Amino acid sequence: MLNRLDGESRLRRFAQAFRREANPPDNLATSLMAGLGRARPASRFSAVPAFAMAAGVLVVGLVIAFGALQLRALGHRPPTPPISLTTATPSPSPSATASPTPTARPVGAPMQLIDLAFADASHGWAIGSICPQSDNCPLQLRSTTDGGHTWYADNAPHVQALTGTPGWQVRFVSDQVGWLYGAGLYRTTDGGQTWNDSSLGHAILSLAASGGSVWAIAADCNQGQCLGMTLYRSADQGTSWSRASAQPAMVGQAAQLIRVNDSTGWVLSFSTINASLDSALAVTHNGGQSWQRLVRPCAPETSIADTGAALADGTLWIVCGGDHAMGQERKQVIVSHDGGAHWNFPPDAPALGFIGQLALSGSSHAWLATIGGPLYSSSNNGASWVGANRTGVSVSPNGPGVHAVVFIDSLHGWAASDHDIFWTSDGGAHWGHTGI
Repeated sequence: MLNRLDGESRLRRFAQAFRREANPPDNLATSLMAGLGRARPASRFSAVPAFAMAAGVLVVGLVIAFGALQLRALGHRPPTPPISLTTATPSPSPSATASPTPTARPVGAPMQLIDLAFADASHGWAIGSICPQSDNCPLQLRSTTDGGHTWYADNAPHVQALTGTPGWQVRFVSDQVGWLYGAGLYRTTDGGQTWNDSSLGHAILSLAASGGSVWAIAADCNQGQCLGMTLYRSADQGTSWSRASAQPAMVGQAAQLIRVNDSTGWVLSFSTINASLDSALAVTHNGGQSWQRLVRPCAPETSIADTGAALADGTLWIVCGGDHAMGQERKQVIVSHDGGAHWNFPPDAPALGFIGQLALSGSSHAWLATIGGPLYSSSNNGASWVGANRTGVSVSPNGPGVHAVVFIDSLHGWAASDHDIFWTSDGGAHWGHTGI
């Protein structure tokens, strides 16, 4: 590289010196013609050599001028590449290079959706299953960065989606950090591209995060029976875990963690259809350092499949399910606006379908997903409920229903059936949907 630069420098200095020495006067041609006019030939034959000599001088001057101009341009353009002596093949005209565009990861075959979660109005994840054989149903993961309008295939841990107790669920605390839990526990810190096994040696019934603080309820589960429910805590987004020194009162074989910030959270626990029917509710206001047991939230006959949701202003809704019949069950609704100290008991929610998930878009506005039924909405503290099919969440009356619903604020929400995800950005006034 140094030799090439030194050569170029010398060439430029030589060209500059040559231009100074060989730069012809602007009136060279005029001077030559004037000289010809003054010359007196001896005969008509002697004029020819004189004329030829003048013409030669003129040609030489023009060549020198042209050479000077070429040398002057040498310092302002790159050298011309050498000409090939072989026959050149015509090359196509150059075309503009298009900017690279991201390649969408195909979602593949439709999956049967199990659960979904959103970290904000744009970033969401859904898990489900695809079964190439009846006994082989690997867990699937989909992600979205545009609020659920489009979905891409992502990398899930190599586990079976439909085996083990409890079923798999997904939660994210940011667009990078999240967890898959159920028969095991996996953690991601890159938005779901890779997962690390964070097993506690137990099944995980429920998980809730607030910032760097993560709580999980673990149990020993075998053939659908879960015993020894225990609260575990992590202060580093799930990197390390320890058994909580203070344990909430829990009954039955199922539990749900509900958190609204670092300090305040509830544990709703309840029975299953194969156990004695009971329910319990415990609350903490000091980050889990101590727990207070509240009034039993659900009647025994509706303590089989319960779900709750809360807001930071102290709003707490619980829907208690039980008393099953063909394609329907009783759905008792209880509402508190002071964190569970006092309760209101509105009429039961519609009986069609079985309890799925519950979400709140305001202190008086709740959304209830039902397995085998529609998505229900109440905007008057549970006094009445309407189906969301009139606003775009349309499912077959004999199909799987809408079993999952998520709201992150008063406007942005999502609901899911087996193969469709519905989304709204106006508080549920209108819904769009995308196959998954």
